[in-house]
Amino acid sequence: LSQSFSASLSETKGPFNTDITLVYKHAPVSGIYYFRFTAFGMTSKHRRVSLYKGGQLMVTVTDRSTPHDGEDSGSNGVTLQLVEGEEVYTRLIAEHQVYDDAAHHTTFTGFLISA
Repeated sequence: LSQSFSASLSETKGPFNTDITLVYKHAPVSGIYYFRFTAFGMTSKHRRVSLYKGGQLMVTVTDRSTPHDGEDSGSNGVTLQLVEGEEVYTRLIAEHQVYDDAAHHTTFTGFLISA
């Protein structure tokens, strides 16, 4: 049984006044999943993206830009046990920004390890 997905934004997002969901996925079957996300930025805005499972914070990636350091990417990953239909999503935290284009710099990927 193979279950996997990958998504990217394909455009710059943020900054927003409130948190905003970037990408989400519902578990197609119950099991153990691995998720990884990368957030890229190339502006003076800070970057902070978090991964949530059913509304609960799991992991975060943060980068604080400086005048001498505008381009950076950060990644994080987590293994989660999910029940069928449970939601996992990434959120861009308020007042932060990520960048993406056709090169897919900002991504969210997951796959089923064991059902």
